[in-house]
Amino acid sequence: MPDIGQNAMANLKWNEVRPPHPVFVGDTIYADSEMLSKRESKSRPLAGIVHVQTRGLNQNGAVVIILKRATMVYKGDFAPQRKLLPTPKNENDESV
Repeated sequence: MPDIGQNAMANLKWNEVRPPHPVFVGDTIYADSEMLSKRESKSRPLAGIVHVQTRGLNQNGAVVIILKRATMVYKGDFAPQRKLLPTPKNENDESV
């Protein structure tokens, strides 16, 4: 998930994983995350630990999974530069 994962160094743990509703072939799954807590990493000065609760919902809004997870993330400007979106091609560029 780009909300947390794009700056992640490592996923540390998942717990309290519950699937309250089944998922079927053809379902579209959406997710949202709520940050529960954060702290500085004791071993890596460029990182912190965030604890989040993530929910997965199907196209009808039914919650299909709930889990809590801990992720080590880069702090502020220490995150590596990632190209998240493609660069638009020049109209005159024939290599499209």
